[in-house]
Amino acid sequence: MEYDDLTKIENLVHNLRDAAALFCLEGKPLRYSELHRNMAAWSGQHLSESEMTRARHRLVRRKMIISGPDDNGHNVYSITEAGRVRLAQIRVLIQIAPRLDAPVDDEDPDGERSESGEESTGGDQPAKGDEPADGETSADGRGPTDNDGQDDAA
Repeated sequence: MEYDDLTKIENLVHNLRDAAALFCLEGKPLRYSELHRNMAAWSGQHLSESEMTRARHRLVRRKMIISGPDDNGHNVYSITEAGRVRLAQIRVLIQIAPRLDAPVDDEDPDGERSESGEESTGGDQPAKGDEPADGETSADGRGPTDNDGQDDAA
C-alpha cells in the first residue's frame, strides 16, 4: 500500500540529526564532543546541546549506535550494524533525490497544456476567455459576477 510505503520513508529520514550522526560515525568512533562538532560541520547548521542529546538518546534506544570506552578510557560512540543498514537505506533515498526536482522544461508544473499547446494557468487564474463562476471575482478584478458576463460592481 502506498501510504505504508510513505510511512516507511518518513521513518527513515524523520530526524535529520539522526542521519547526520550516522554519517559522522560511519568512519570511526567519536567522543560526544567530537560527534557534536562533526555533525554541525557536516550539516552546516548549529546544533544545540539539547538537540545533540536527544539524537544520541534516540539512536542508542534504537540500537543504531552504542557507547563504550576507547583505548584511553574515554567514552566513544560507534555505529552498529542496524545503524549501517539505516545509513544504506538513507543513501538510496539520496541517490533518487535529484530526480525529485521540479521540472525544468517549458511544461506547466502540473504537466497540463491546452489543446492549442498553451500552458494552463494551473487553476489559480481563469484562462483567457473563461468566465468566473457565480460569486467569483470578475476577470478585471472589480467584483463578483452573476456569471452572465456582466460585472455586478459596474
